[in-house]
Amino acid sequence: VVTVDQQAIEATGAINARWVDEFRKVMEAQRTRSGRPLAPRSINMVLDLLAAVLDDAVRYEILDFNPARARGTRLRTRKGPRTFLEPEMVTELLVAAGDLEEGLPEHQRFGRRSLLALLCLAGPRIGEALAAERGDFDLGAGRWRIPHSKTEAGARTVELSATLVGELEAHQRAMAGVGRELRARAPMWKTINSRPLNPSNIRNRLLAESLKRVNELREGSGQMLLPERLTPHALRRTFASLCFFAGRDLRFVMAQLGHADPRMTLAVYAQTMQRQRV
Repeated sequence: VVTVDQQAIEATGAINARWVDEFRKVMEAQRTRSGRPLAPRSINMVLDLLAAVLDDAVRYEILDFNPARARGTRLRTRKGPRTFLEPEMVTELLVAAGDLEEGLPEHQRFGRRSLLALLCLAGPRIGEALAAERGDFDLGAGRWRIPHSKTEAGARTVELSATLVGELEAHQRAMAGVGRELRARAPMWKTINSRPLNPSNIRNRLLAESLKRVNELREGSGQMLLPERLTPHALRRTFASLCFFAGRDLRFVMAQLGHADPRMTLAVYAQTMQRQRV
C-alpha cells in the first residue's frame, strides 16, 4: 500500500507563478560564504530543478500547469567571452607547466605539462581527463578510449596527434623515473598516494599558475596576454579551433569532443573562420 502525504499534495497544489517569483527573490537575496550574491546561472539551475519536479505534479494532476516553466521566470545571464588560445599560446602554456613541475620536489609531481597537453590537444572534459587510466591509451596507434562520460556521445575513441603522443610518452618515462610506474588500471595522472587529482586544483592552481608565468613573459616582450581567467572548457574550445585551423571538418571535431549538439562546435568554427580572414 502506497500512502501519499495529503499535506504535501496540498502544498504542491498551491504553487503558482507568484510563489515561483517569490522563491526566486528569496534566492536573489541569499549570499555565498564569500558574501557575494548567488549568480543568476546558479539561481536558474535551481529553478530548472523545480520545473522538473513540478512536471511530475502536472502529470499526476496535482497542478494544471507548470508555473516554473512560465515565460520570464528565469534571470538573464551574461555569457562570458568564448575564448580559445592561439597555437603559439598553447606551446607557451605547456612550457610554463613543465617549468612549474621541474621546480617542485619529486613527490609533488604528477605530470602537469602532459595533462595540459591532453586538455589542449585532445579536448576532453576535465572529469574525463582525470578519470583516464593508462590502459585506456594505445600510444602506438595514437588512440585514447573514453569509456564513460556525462553524455551518450561522450563515450568515444579520440585520435591523438603525434605531438600529444610524444607528451604522453614523456610523462610515462618521467613517472617511471621517480619510481611511480603507471599500472594499466590506474589513473594516468594521480597523487603520490595514488589518489585522483582534484578538478578544482587543476582549475584554480595549475591553470592559474601556468597562466601567470606565461603572461609575465609576454608582458616583458610586449605581446598580447592570455585571457585573465583560463578554464578547462576554454582548452576544449582551443582544441576545436586547432582542428579547424588544420582543416578538419565539423563531424570529426564533434566526434572528438563527444558533442551531440553542434552549437558550441559551430560557434568555435565561426570564430576560427573569422580569425583566418583577419
